[in-house]
Amino acid sequence: MAFVLAVTGPGDPHLEHQGSHLELPIRPRRESDQELRPFERAESSQPQSAEALEPPAYKRVVERDDRLGESRLTVIDDTGMTRLTELGWEHGSVSRQNYSIRDGDPNSGKIDLHWTMRFRRPDADLDIRTETRSRLTSTRTEFLFTAEMDVYEHEKKTYSKTWSRSFARNLN
Repeated sequence: MAFVLAVTGPGDPHLEHQGSHLELPIRPRRESDQELRPFERAESSQPQSAEALEPPAYKRVVERDDRLGESRLTVIDDTGMTRLTELGWEHGSVSRQNYSIRDGDPNSGKIDLHWTMRFRRPDADLDIRTETRSRLTSTRTEFLFTAEMDVYEHEKKTYSKTWSRSFARNLN
């Protein structure tokens, strides 16, 4: 299924469905199918025992500023912290997503994402955190993308990288 966000001018964004198609091969039935044995029950490992160290949290806020003509959506998704009991591996993440746009100006649309991931294993003196931030905006002719990543070991920054890219818009 394909959707395209079309913007031909200020105040004219619309969603167009481009159609969908799925083709799967079909094997014709045969007389010999009667001799096939049925599939056995699916096999999988036992789930690991885990304990919650910090509870998860989820928050979604929609805001409207009529004075500025701006709509905003904020989503915070915190998985909490979980310990895999047998391994002592602790992990969790928090994502903060901010979306905004002003009336009549499709190029004012902005997406800001901030993602924190945490990994710890106290018995192995392992404590790692990553912080990523990214932003997507646009002009009439380009999409503008920036991103930053910082890595911390025991709260000391050990790696940092920044990206900045622009991509031509194809409005045809």
